[in-house]
Amino acid sequence: MIRATYDHLRCYVALQNDVAGGLEKSWFSCTPRCFVQAAFAKVQKRNSMKLRTIGGSMLLVASVMLTTQQAANAGAGPKGHAHASFNAGAPGDPTKPFRVIEMIAKEGDGVMAFEPAKIVVQQGEQIKIVIKNMGELDHEFMLETFEANKKHAVEMQKNPEMEHDDPNGKRVVAKKQSEIVWKFSKLGTFEYACLIPGHYEAGMKGVVEVVAKTKAPPPLAGKPAPQKSAISQ
Repeated sequence: MIRATYDHLRCYVALQNDVAGGLEKSWFSCTPRCFVQAAFAKVQKRNSMKLRTIGGSMLLVASVMLTTQQAANAGAGPKGHAHASFNAGAPGDPTKPFRVIEMIAKEGDGVMAFEPAKIVVQQGEQIKIVIKNMGELDHEFMLETFEANKKHAVEMQKNPEMEHDDPNGKRVVAKKQSEIVWKFSKLGTFEYACLIPGHYEAGMKGVVEVVAKTKAPPPLAGKPAPQKSAISQ
């Protein structure tokens, strides 16, 4: 009787230490079938609990990763987003020479406009565009291809509170100014526009014509000349 009890205990301990469920056949010969089944069921239950814990952890990690990715895709929300690529050239380097062009945004009598409505630059030229908002409303300046601006205008219709602060586009509040430094590396005709809903339709747009470089390029300046203006930074 003592020997049988000892054998039962030895098998039970062996089964309890088996975390992988790989039981040796010799163990079954030293104890009654019912006892083995009960011990084996306990091991299975323990392994099942471990699997559920691991599965739950994996689901939690996957959920956190998905949430993080969604937040990254959303950017800063309706107040702004970033552009990953540009079609009208490339962001400029303000430490290198540039030519300054002043761009006035204004509205009145049912019309909104940029002045000048057209600028001509040479391929490879670096331009600092100083955008001055002389109006009573906020405006945006977005430099892109005609096609890209058209698509972006649709996005702005869906998210009218979206604001830009990109190398090729800025939101400029009333009576303030902003600027971009841009290198026009591509030949062609491009568009600058205010894509706030209703502004483009009211006439707030213009074109940039990028022409081949000539022997006598326009003068460059490292800094814009001082100008008197009611506009503040």
